[in-house]
Amino acid sequence: MVIAVDPGSEQSGIAVIWLENEAVVYLEGFNLENTLIVDKVSKYSNTCAVSVIIEDIVPYRQKVSNQVISTCKFIGELNYRLTSELPVEITYAGRGAVKKWIYEAFPGLCVSRIHQRIRYLDDYGEKNEGKRYRNKDGDLRKPSFHWVDDRVVIAAMKELWGIPTPKPGKKNKYGFSSHSWQALALGSYFLNSKISSFNFTIAESLRC
Repeated sequence: MVIAVDPGSEQSGIAVIWLENEAVVYLEGFNLENTLIVDKVSKYSNTCAVSVIIEDIVPYRQKVSNQVISTCKFIGELNYRLTSELPVEITYAGRGAVKKWIYEAFPGLCVSRIHQRIRYLDDYGEKNEGKRYRNKDGDLRKPSFHWVDDRVVIAAMKELWGIPTPKPGKKNKYGFSSHSWQALALGSYFLNSKISSFNFTIAESLRC
């Protein structure tokens, strides 16, 4: 079982991917209070071998908010408790690595959406005398993985796993929402890096 965690200051996104012979037999996403995560992982580890992948925070030049500081503290606590209390394997990956993988794995989906985003921001900047998104030669900036945002991540995960968009007012079939989508992307990145030919298909008879 792969459990991916997109950590937050108080609540984190979780994606659970259960494998049998490299085939996915169970897929679930949810957002959980940080205080409950270790107990949740513990219950899973009692039934099968568990690998936990956690989205890491890497240094950056922007101002560090109290929320980011709290998230860093939680990551440290989570690492200590998982390594000292449970028999699980822990891996870390930065969001940039996940975004780069999505951009390269889904070029058609990413490039068109990002290009539209850049054009929208440039038009908005022109109308409001704000920031423009053009190069020195006047051309629009080219798409890159840095522009992969939450909406692109969700679209990529729906395409990768064949997850249908629910009807208005209905919940997602596998429970994914907000931060758990990023957790699914993190878990998918992990599986792709471990098993290059991995088939992201859910067994029909065992879907949750």
